Amino acid sequence: MVSLRVYPSVDGDRAPGADDYLFVDTENLREATRGSAGNVLAALASFFLPGLGQLVQGRLLSALFLFLSTSIGYALWFLILPGLVALVLHVVAIVDAANWKRTS
Repeated sequence: MVSLRVYPSVDGDRAPGADDYLFVDTENLREATRGSAGNVLAALASFFLPGLGQLVQGRLLSALFLFLSTSIGYALWFLILPGLVALVLHVVAIVDAANWKRTS
């Protein structure tokens, strides 16, 4: 844990007291931020192969679903609608990998 001393003052009249500083918890800071290095790598992996980012994050079922559904949709691209659905699912896989937060 890192502590930063931030002293409140109103018009500069208040002198700093013993309890007038702010603690910043750096241990939970990574969980609170989006775009951590792991999520960025997972999003890049999902960009190249849908579901790979979820697999990197340890989410086997969602990885399998996204991979199979986009693969089938891209294979049936000539029917137009499955190709469009696959494209949307591909984007969903990328965004999902980028925004995922581990729940304890």
